[in-house]
Amino acid sequence: MTREQDLVELVDSSGVAVGATTVTAAHTAPGQLHRAFSVLLFDDDGQTLLQQRASGKTRFPLRWANACCGHPGPGTPVIVAAPIILAAGIFLSPSVIRQRFTSIFQPAQVDSNQFRVVTWRTGLRMIERHPWLGLGPEMPRIHFDEYVPEDIPRPLPEGSYIHLHNIYLHYAAERGIPTLLVFLWLMGKILLDFWRGLRTLPPGPSDRRYLLHGGIATVIAVLVDGVANMNLGISSVLTMFLVVVACGYLALEKDLKPAEGMNP
Repeated sequence: MTREQDLVELVDSSGVAVGATTVTAAHTAPGQLHRAFSVLLFDDDGQTLLQQRASGKTRFPLRWANACCGHPGPGTPVIVAAPIILAAGIFLSPSVIRQRFTSIFQPAQVDSNQFRVVTWRTGLRMIERHPWLGLGPEMPRIHFDEYVPEDIPRPLPEGSYIHLHNIYLHYAAERGIPTLLVFLWLMGKILLDFWRGLRTLPPGPSDRRYLLHGGIATVIAVLVDGVANMNLGISSVLTMFLVVVACGYLALEKDLKPAEGMNP
């Protein structure tokens, strides 16, 4: 069976599965709404990885597109299908693309993440010496050189040393371990509130469910990304985070009244 005869999942306008059909039938004019995904990859400099579609593609041949895209099979969650197709695409890609990806884990020459190890070790030393109250606001940056471990060679690896590139280490070093624990409690409380809110909603898609799912995904993403970045120290990221969390708590309100002059 050719790829064109593979099955895709048909959905309604709310994203609920309503059946299945072949790739060809789904894309034959006027087309049928079906589940698909698109993966975009960015590096720390804002560059994005693009792929040029093969000349033999029946749709948009030779066009430059995303990192990868595809259709999960009927009943297959996108979160499962997307990483598999992305991994396959990297494995089958030209050597220069594979090298770019594998250098994240096995640098060929200069490891661009060496400076992060320096900031993490330095942050741990700050926490050891000031566990309760930390160094104070902005002090990790100002006093960074005083806490660099002696066994780290100079000059330091090229990189940014304005913060510790880890929200957990940075909060503990700057404000103390108690502040870090309060931060973790707050993140856990948000996740728990949103999860409990989801369980009270009636089945089926709704704006409330969308906002709560988005809130949970955003909190988890911030916590995971925070292992290697001081993401909540960036004003645009913090603003986005606060807006998404506020919308999630708004979705928990039981009786929302429309603003004056607006239809319910």
